[in-house]
Amino acid sequence: MKIFNFLILSFLILVNLSAQNVEKIKKQIEVIQSQPEVYYYGISEGKQRKETDQKALQELMSKIYIVVSSELTSITSETSTGEQNNNLEKVLNTYTYGRLPDVKQLSYKTGPIFHIFRYIKKEDYQKIFENKKIEICGFLREAKENLEMNQLGKAFRNYYRSAVAIEGLQETSIIFEDKLYTPEIIFDEIKNIANDIKIDLVSNIYEYETRYIILNFSYNNKPIHDLNIEYYDLHDFISQKTNSNLVQVELYGKEYMNMEKLSLKIDLKENIYSSYNEQTKILSRLFECEELEEYREIPLKNKKIEMIKPINQINPKLNIEFTNEANCPVLEEFTSNLLILFSMLDNELLDNESIFTDIKIINRIKQVIEFNHTKLLKYPQKVQINKTDFGWEARQFGVSVSCEGFPTRNETIVIDFDDKGKIYNFGYTINPALHELFKEQGTAAGDWNYRQIAIKFLENYKTSYTTKNIEDVETLYSDDAIIITGKVLKRTKLVKEISTDFSDEEIIYFKRTKQEHIASQKNIFKINKFVWLQFDTFNISVAPIDSVYGVSMKQNYFSSTYKDEGYLFLLIDFREEQPLIHVRNWQPGEWDLSKQMKLENFRFY
Repeated sequence: MKIFNFLILSFLILVNLSAQNVEKIKKQIEVIQSQPEVYYYGISEGKQRKETDQKALQELMSKIYIVVSSELTSITSETSTGEQNNNLEKVLNTYTYGRLPDVKQLSYKTGPIFHIFRYIKKEDYQKIFENKKIEICGFLREAKENLEMNQLGKAFRNYYRSAVAIEGLQETSIIFEDKLYTPEIIFDEIKNIANDIKIDLVSNIYEYETRYIILNFSYNNKPIHDLNIEYYDLHDFISQKTNSNLVQVELYGKEYMNMEKLSLKIDLKENIYSSYNEQTKILSRLFECEELEEYREIPLKNKKIEMIKPINQINPKLNIEFTNEANCPVLEEFTSNLLILFSMLDNELLDNESIFTDIKIINRIKQVIEFNHTKLLKYPQKVQINKTDFGWEARQFGVSVSCEGFPTRNETIVIDFDDKGKIYNFGYTINPALHELFKEQGTAAGDWNYRQIAIKFLENYKTSYTTKNIEDVETLYSDDAIIITGKVLKRTKLVKEISTDFSDEEIIYFKRTKQEHIASQKNIFKINKFVWLQFDTFNISVAPIDSVYGVSMKQNYFSSTYKDEGYLFLLIDFREEQPLIHVRNWQPGEWDLSKQMKLENFRFY
């Protein structure tokens, strides 16, 4: 009875504290509303928190629009003001879908109803536009980096997003690296790049009522490492993505027997893989640039698939040339097992477990078959054999990947094997251009061994998520790992040699333990037909402690129920046999370099 009374008393105290807190928030709101000369604000109530928040922001932005449009009228001619004001009102409304870090929020809940109040000081409203400029510069910075590495799909996406976002600025232009950018200038840049893409027909055959077409894409006489296309199958345009310069198109049916040309268009907005936030999606509809279409027609002459010369073949049934500069002594045994693996992937039936080393890789291949439908592409391939700490790897096999509800894409994989030629790991790779860059950097710095381990760890990370293998994901994290979604974390005790340099006042958006993250991820895997990760930019930093690395990357996350993009930071410890993540920080939509978590934010002892 005493325990029962204690519980009742505790409950009443909590209810009373909650009521006091609500009254305090209401008074704060009243104080701000009483000062319309100081604040812009918006208020809304509803049963859905996100929608209610957007309505509050819409009311706030509508008040800012009145001020901005009056400023615009004073500096432009009357004839052009109407159209500009109309666009400006639509653009400012889309800001409600983005991140507005300088707009503060007060909220409380009464029963099922959310009450949300958004406000900003009038003297600070320009900060909204300044943050938008930081975001745009982030788009332009990444577009430039993408272009330098011939990652054209990513370059087009970032250029396009910067163009439509510039429409959201009062001046509709921006200076980046001493160069003026307007939407028109950026659209011209996109069209010029697209116009210089060269497409060559590698092969075109029709057999077993299927037409196989292989195309080679290049830019500035160099292979393209990322591109999105849509090809016409005589009925509709079909989306396809590639992470290599070679694209394989397969058309099934007798109607393709006498096909004379292939029509395709290059995706210059990355619509099919759009991980834009809702704000950018709406902007793209408001400011459609129909000229941003690059159509091509490829004459289809009969051209057999080129075969690797027998002298360069290890296995005549594999159209693959292996570069064995590492002098692997079991390459013949490995290729025999490889042939069996690709046959099982093609038939989607795992009926020979003898080629694998253990149950872990067997389970991974089962999940690859179930969720990713991965098949070797038919074009002639050159695959690099490299020595690793645990055996050997065969890197950059071109494969097609198809997930339910997600467009088919060409990816590359890496397969690891032991000193008997048996397969012990299978992974989807980072972009080949990034791998080559890191190899050059690691060789020059003398730490390629650790960088190679870091890359393989991240490829395993990617594959664990895309195969929805919760057991694999669990092994990636240390028991005391900290998983953060947001900007920064408070002072947190990690392993004794590592601490953060953030102040106690800095904000934590959301922090989880390993156990909480795994429980959440398990539910995500359960409700989604597919999960896919894509790393766009990449940086590996060496910590002052031996074998500890900070890895930061731009990540695009896709699933059947959710998609997002942002910056991912991992603090990885390679001092033990099994590398472990101590900190995982996910910052969705953060383009300000100064606010992105890096290795420099940690102190090491």
